[in-house]
Amino acid sequence: IRQPVRNDYPLLSALELGVTTVRAPWTDLLDPVQQQRLSVLKDEGVSITAIHPWSGRPDFPALIEQHRSLVDEWEIQLPGSPWPTEEILQTLSACRSLSAFSVCPVIPGEGTHPVKQHPRTRIGYRPEELPELNGLLEEADLTLDSILCRLSTTDPSAVVQQLSGLSNLNRIGTINLALDLASIDDGQNATFAARALFNLAGLPNSRLFIEPLLDLDRTMDVSHGLLDTRCNPRPAFHALRCLNTLLYATPLQNPTLSQTRIGTLQIEQLQNRDQMFTLISTLAGEPLPQRLPPVPGTLPETEVRAFDLCAGTVHSGPLKLISDTVFTNGPLLLATTCTPSNQENG
Repeated sequence: IRQPVRNDYPLLSALELGVTTVRAPWTDLLDPVQQQRLSVLKDEGVSITAIHPWSGRPDFPALIEQHRSLVDEWEIQLPGSPWPTEEILQTLSACRSLSAFSVCPVIPGEGTHPVKQHPRTRIGYRPEELPELNGLLEEADLTLDSILCRLSTTDPSAVVQQLSGLSNLNRIGTINLALDLASIDDGQNATFAARALFNLAGLPNSRLFIEPLLDLDRTMDVSHGLLDTRCNPRPAFHALRCLNTLLYATPLQNPTLSQTRIGTLQIEQLQNRDQMFTLISTLAGEPLPQRLPPVPGTLPETEVRAFDLCAGTVHSGPLKLISDTVFTNGPLLLATTCTPSNQENG
């Protein structure tokens, strides 16, 4: 239950982060205060997705029409099953001219936590469920604008790799991703968030939704958000803000995504014709070692820019000198201009 206190910091922080879309409960549209805040985001160029757990309400088309000027997309949450019922498919088909639509399942009791006694609810698809979903949509002659998949909190790149390998999803538009920050370890959250955003480049036009924005304390579940309870940014916020600007202000064209593991270090790379980005992090979000290992595709004399994403600082120079610089925080992003010589070495 929200307390009626106005706080501009989360809204301003979202704009500073460079968000392009926010997901909000559809009930916010009925609250004049919340609706006004969403309008501010809309005026700043942020798209609004309204989350609507399916209930079979007969006035659903009228609800969409009423908020057509504010809501860009409706996310229909499917209770208890990954598969939309015939009623849902018919309703979405009838409303296709009114709005864009996304779907995702809400399935209780599927997740477990080693120190919690209650099972968790899964919100979002698994990659292996998408072919069957596509088949159901094809039978109904319906094309969805997007769907929502859930990312792993231990290996965000694994889901992206699975999704990249899927083909013939002709009835599914954009595959969006969602990541929950489930830890109170800020280093771990910053690492997983940065890895998720970095790997997003492997899915063109996809969007990444990260929760929670603010620290969350639900008695049995405590996790740090992008902002603490005083709305001060946590390391994950800084990492996302910097990486969002570096990678997506001018998106890479048809990048190739690869990864290498060296000991406890995870090295992930994005490369197109004239540029390469390398994200270096530890598997559990620990600090980076004082000396970096050899980076695939680069030579010791290669000129790089090294971005400490959490600190928001940059160092420039040959890789052999950068690797001797002490980076106490992770993750670290290296930016390299590709030349024929280091493309061959890659």
